[in-house]
Amino acid sequence: MTQPLCPNAFFGVMLHGIPAKFFVTTSHAADTVHLLPEESEAQEWFVKHIRPGDVVWDIGANVGQWAVYCARALSQGGRLYCFEPGPQVSRMLRRTLAVNHLEHAYVLPYALSDDDGEAQLFLGVGDSTLSSLGRRTDGFPVQDTGISIQTMSAASVVAQGLSSAPHLIKLDAEGSEWSILKGFSEAIWAACHTLLVEVHPLLLKTMGGSMEEIRQLLKEKGFFIEQAIPRSTIQLWLCRKQM
Repeated sequence: MTQPLCPNAFFGVMLHGIPAKFFVTTSHAADTVHLLPEESEAQEWFVKHIRPGDVVWDIGANVGQWAVYCARALSQGGRLYCFEPGPQVSRMLRRTLAVNHLEHAYVLPYALSDDDGEAQLFLGVGDSTLSSLGRRTDGFPVQDTGISIQTMSAASVVAQGLSSAPHLIKLDAEGSEWSILKGFSEAIWAACHTLLVEVHPLLLKTMGGSMEEIRQLLKEKGFFIEQAIPRSTIQLWLCRKQM
C-alpha cells in the first residue's frame, strides 16, 4: 500500500545531474520522480528539439517529472503549459514549479479531450497521482467513484487564448491519448514539430481508440515515429514531423 509522507514534503532529487525539488505527499509520488532509464532517454530526446521561444505542452504533467526538466531547457521567451486536472496533484505541481523558480511554467487544471464538458476522474486508491478518466485494466486500483473535472479540447485551449499553439507536446494521459489527439486543431498540428506520446495499449482498449488509429492519424498529419521505447506494458513514441 502507498504510504503517506509528512505533509508539505519537498523531496530533493538529481534530475539529469542538476538538483531539483518536488512537492509530494505520498511515497509513490516520491518514487515517480526517480526516472527510469527509458524515461530519462525520452526526456533527453525531447528536450534536444526545443528551439528558442518554443511553446511546450506537458499533457498529464502529474507532479512535474517532465515539467521541471523541460522548463529549465526553455530559452528566454519560451513557455511551458502543464495540463493536470486532479485538484490535489495540480496543487503539488504548482508548489514544485514555484520552489524551482520556474515562473515561465503554468498549470492549466483541465483534462484534455476531444470535446469541452465534464468527466469523471478516478483517483488511485491511496494515491491521487494514479488517476485516469476510465476504469483501469492495467493492475492499478482506482476508487469506485470519480470526481467531476472540466474537459477541454486542445483546439479550445488555443481558441480561448489560454495558450498559443504548441511547438512540442509530451502526452501521457493514461489511455486518453486517442481522444486528446482527436481534439487537436489544424493550427496545432501545423505548429507542432515534436510530439512524444506515451501509449497505453491496455487502457486504449477500454477508453476508445487503438494504437493503429494513432499511427494512422500521426501519418496523416505528417509525423513519423522516430523511435518507440518499450516500458512495461507502455510504449513511448518519439515522433517528429516529416521534413
